[in-house]
Amino acid sequence: MSNSFSGFGRIIKFDHKVIGEGKSILSVNVSVNTGEQKKEGDAYPPSNIIKLTIWNKRADALIKFVEEGMHVYFTGKMGVPYSYVTEGGEPRTTLQVHSVDEFNVVRLAKREDDNGANASTTTKATAPKESSTKLPVPEDEEGDILPF
Repeated sequence: MSNSFSGFGRIIKFDHKVIGEGKSILSVNVSVNTGEQKKEGDAYPPSNIIKLTIWNKRADALIKFVEEGMHVYFTGKMGVPYSYVTEGGEPRTTLQVHSVDEFNVVRLAKREDDNGANASTTTKATAPKESSTKLPVPEDEEGDILPF
């Protein structure tokens, strides 16, 4: 039995490589908020970076759709956490999720307050409307639907 991990976050970086004998790897770094409030002087609230690894046909299909800044929901098998040091010399640890089973794009609707202004510029606290859209299921060269 393996550990499963599900998360929701924003893509901050991705890379697609073909190695060995045509094995395709899509690495996607996703920023997942910790739920803590942004501290004074910080540009963003605290978050964890989760590294997703997507393999072969699924990687080839998804590379056509992923973009930095896009919100995603994902599920997969949790790997071993690893530590690294940022360019600023700050030690960090990140989780790895291998064999991603589910990868959905989530579009957040823009909110407006009672006066028609963008709610992100006001202090009104209302939950955003969400809609989840699965990516189109592409076909391979033989016309078979690729499993997602």
